[in-house]
Amino acid sequence: MHRTPPPHVRTVLLLLAAALPAAGQVAKIPDVKSLDELRILDAATVLDTWDVRVGLVDPGAEAGPWRLLCCHLKYIGPPDGSRRLKLPSLTYVSGRLLGPVSYTVDPANAKIHHAAGKVLRTLSTGGEKDTERLYVGAVPLALTGEWRLTVWSAGPRPIAMRVLKVPADRRCQWRVFARLDQRRAGPGQPAIVHFRGDPAMPVYPHFAPIWRSDGSRSVKTLTPLPGKIGFLPGRLPPWPQYEPRYYGHKLRAVAEGQYPYPLKLSLEAGSFVLRSEAPMVDRPEELLLARWWIDGKPVDAKPPSNADRLTRDLARQIRHVRQMKVGFRLPDDVRPLKPGTKVTVQVMYSQAGYNRVWRHRGRMLRAALPGWPASQPMLSNHLTFPVDKKMLAGRLGR
Repeated sequence: MHRTPPPHVRTVLLLLAAALPAAGQVAKIPDVKSLDELRILDAATVLDTWDVRVGLVDPGAEAGPWRLLCCHLKYIGPPDGSRRLKLPSLTYVSGRLLGPVSYTVDPANAKIHHAAGKVLRTLSTGGEKDTERLYVGAVPLALTGEWRLTVWSAGPRPIAMRVLKVPADRRCQWRVFARLDQRRAGPGQPAIVHFRGDPAMPVYPHFAPIWRSDGSRSVKTLTPLPGKIGFLPGRLPPWPQYEPRYYGHKLRAVAEGQYPYPLKLSLEAGSFVLRSEAPMVDRPEELLLARWWIDGKPVDAKPPSNADRLTRDLARQIRHVRQMKVGFRLPDDVRPLKPGTKVTVQVMYSQAGYNRVWRHRGRMLRAALPGWPASQPMLSNHLTFPVDKKMLAGRLGR
């Protein structure tokens, strides 16, 4: 039975239908390769005392079938003015938030009516002397077709658009790494390697900038790197753009031009162990992705027939740890046929959670925890180990 929406909802939908223009009627979202290229773009809009610029970035050599949408803010107010970006009680289109704007991804030829609503937001994350802030979001591009990427400001009003073409379904090696061990339910329920992890991509913090500067130095990066091609936080690998706290004793190696992975992955006593110099959120089933190789050949994650329901241990408290454990198991499609085969795995820690790449309207599983510094996704080393009969029998880790 079709129900007519209430008058106020019909009004919002009509406004949105009228606001959604053709691709040539708003600014085109350009490609950029560096922070300097992003800085010199024309401002897409002005919000409060900040210029807003948007650009598309290649996600990096170790990423997957997605691109990065960057939202760069430059302060244009008085030198002694407040850096708080106030957006009180404004109407925003539903979509993925990206700092002071939001964005949607739709089939290019489809007429999509996005709902909208009042949002009370004040983006105050950052320093009181900030002159620049950068927000990053991932745009899924795994499925064949033409996809319309639209950036929305308050109103709601589209400020930039781009039609992205995907000529064929794209492979994805990154997958969900862990799930809760159903054999050991209860408080403190441990995690174990997912037997069939869905293809997935990291979610970036929406409300907090992953990079900011006060004009004299970069904050939350190791060096300002002005003009360096490819310097845009969020790319994988983002060397050397991690926060110093995740390098710890490795900072000297970074200063000498060596950029080791900040997370260390090992296999110990039937468990994968992920260590960090700085605290991580102890939710491996929600925050870890992985990719696998068999004898050096990458294994593609299979598209899901039906996405698994996210299982949570609601009795488990959120803890900040420097070590996470995931019980050993070989995924169903990473099972070599004979002992001695070399298997390699690499893990990604994404504090803001993940989305499945095959669902353009995928639900973010976890928002960046309030009060905790926002982190871009971080990678571990590649861990290679020979498979023995015990591993093939599935007994290790049980």
